[in-house]
Amino acid sequence: MDNTEEEFKVGDRVILGEHDMGSDGQRDNWNSQMDQFVGTESVIKKISGDCVIVDSNDFFWNIKNLKHVDNRFSGMLPEDDFTNA
Repeated sequence: MDNTEEEFKVGDRVILGEHDMGSDGQRDNWNSQMDQFVGTESVIKKISGDCVIVDSNDFFWNIKNLKHVDNRFSGMLPEDDFTNA
């Protein structure tokens, strides 16, 4: 996942992705404890350069490995009216 062209801001809902592999065959700036959060939805709390901190954990996530959540459908309940979505 490489979203270098997308713009992110504090408050955006995102899906967390694994960091890219470095030239040494290891993930750049990666901690194995981050594995449990890959693919989960979080909200950006802080942006620092090309990294973000989110509400679900205290790790730094590379911004190019994030994906925006489609806010039109996320969090809707089954009884919600989809006709105006």
